[in-house]
Amino acid sequence: MQYRQIIYKTHGIESDLNLVTIDETFHFFNPKLGLSYSTKAGTFYASYGIAHREPIRDDYVDAAPGEKPEPERLGNFELGLRKSGTNFNYAVNYFLMNYHKPAGSDR
Repeated sequence: MQYRQIIYKTHGIESDLNLVTIDETFHFFNPKLGLSYSTKAGTFYASYGIAHREPIRDDYVDAAPGEKPEPERLGNFELGLRKSGTNFNYAVNYFLMNYHKPAGSDR
């Protein structure tokens, strides 16, 4: 389990000489859960996690007037099997990343 707080404050002029003022606080909860089970066939494992990322400065600069950039969200699922023997090792892994990109973001 992870909790992140991002306090993002800036005030200045960007390259096109427009005033940029940002005063945002983000609160993110990023859980991850994983399980593994060992048998003679190997170790089976699965995990799922969620991660968030705050908007970057360019998201604020490029936003339409009055528009507030939104954070990104990533869900990650992983499933696999690994086995170690006397003369060999193998691993099979599947993963799926479900990325939610906020509307209007160019990242």
